Amino acid sequence: MLPNKVKRHLETTHSNLQGKPREFFVRKLRELKHQSTALLSRASVPTKALLDSNKVAHRVAKCKKPHTIAEELFLPAAVDMVSVMIGESVAKEIKNVPLSNNTISRRIHDMVEDINEQIVEKLLDLFAIQLDVATDSNDDAQLICYVRYIQETNVCEDLLFCRKIGESGKDTDLFEILNSYMKNNINWENCVGVCTDGARAMSG
Repeated sequence: MLPNKVKRHLETTHSNLQGKPREFFVRKLRELKHQSTALLSRASVPTKALLDSNKVAHRVAKCKKPHTIAEELFLPAAVDMVSVMIGESVAKEIKNVPLSNNTISRRIHDMVEDINEQIVEKLLDLFAIQLDVATDSNDDAQLICYVRYIQETNVCEDLLFCRKIGESGKDTDLFEILNSYMKNNINWENCVGVCTDGARAMSG
């Protein structure tokens, strides 16, 4: 912000403002700050509203309901109950909770990523995996992988991943699905056992 550079910028870019008094630029700066503050206050979401949004997304995920149910059912029902039990002023604050379809979907995706990172961190030591193939409601084949690991003195079991299987469904395809996931900071050398539901057929 050297004076000569500011002057050159004014002369080359804003030549129509030359000769304006200092008060003009001070007023413009004040208006800009006020505008930025007003925009930030309108665009920002209160912390409690964000927490409520995450709690609703968690319930939607647990109930396995469509993401649109939060905006179409949960929010109007909450507004109605609060307006009757507490008052209209509080009901207006409830409307600030972001529960759109995209928001709920993004929240659930963030939860999934967080859970996945927690499980991967627990697999730095020895673990075993169990593979199973199942079909969903659309008759699409899914490869399901469970993992068992020791946490303190307990043996814990978690769902590691569920991936769609291609049309061929060969053993090489299944291994490639598993191997591509294991590249996610999981060391194959720590895997002490692999269990499948086709052991008898595989062993003859």
